[in-house]
Amino acid sequence: MSTFPQTQASPPERSGEESGPALRAVGLCKRYRSGDGWITIFEDLDLTVEPGEKIALVGESGAGKSTLLHLLGGLDRPSAGAIYYGQSDICKLSANELAEFRNRKLGFVWQIQSLLAEFTALENVMMPLLIRGRALSGKDRDEAAPVAPEKIALARLEEVGLANRATHRAGELSGGEQQRVVLARALVGNPSVLLADEPTGSLDHRTGENMMALLDELHRTRRLTSIHVTHNLNFARRADRVLALVNNPSSSDGGGKLVPAQFDSDRLKSDKVVAPLAAAAASDTKGAHHV
Repeated sequence: MSTFPQTQASPPERSGEESGPALRAVGLCKRYRSGDGWITIFEDLDLTVEPGEKIALVGESGAGKSTLLHLLGGLDRPSAGAIYYGQSDICKLSANELAEFRNRKLGFVWQIQSLLAEFTALENVMMPLLIRGRALSGKDRDEAAPVAPEKIALARLEEVGLANRATHRAGELSGGEQQRVVLARALVGNPSVLLADEPTGSLDHRTGENMMALLDELHRTRRLTSIHVTHNLNFARRADRVLALVNNPSSSDGGGKLVPAQFDSDRLKSDKVVAPLAAAAASDTKGAHHV
């Protein structure tokens, strides 16, 4: 079975970051208006993720996993609660401050490739740096002099095994190659936290396995803190912790809660989540799994 090239990139230094959890969600609540009432996705949800930890979020489709990831990534705001990165509650940031925080601290990988079709792979990877508005300084990259965005983007493409496809447009790349470009773009700004929503969901089984191996390798070598939403039990099994978002019976309006999920052989043990996840795993072994 073919695999992606293994990288030898030097891991970024994280020593300057504040001690304590990488992120904390406290009393998180998300509601949407529906007609004259409200739909509660989850409420009073707490989550603590330590630096360097890899978390897998699992649960039935529609449970609110992607919603939670969007909140943790500052792409949406909670109805109540706080989300701390270090000592900073990102829920209190302005829209511009939040955009800058995402650009500098977070990397995102989505199930559906979000590349700009009219640009090359290299240009797509460069985009967060161009939005940042300047070449990365030596301080950002632990180097003595500024580094051009093109050089940084090409290094990230090389890291995911795609330097030879740098000048190809998105439409000229396979699905697996496009997803690797998305991953390179997520890493180009040297984030400390990587958020991934079904990163293997649109890939066939073999390509998905290769992508999982690459994510594992980059998590380790780059000393990332990673949170992955997945229906793929093989992928979830690789995490340090697996958390299931399930219906909270104590909630008056059906909001979800996070519970630890444990593996028993090839099955996932967790209240009210075993059957749908086992079915998803069986489907995933036959090829690409879509949700």
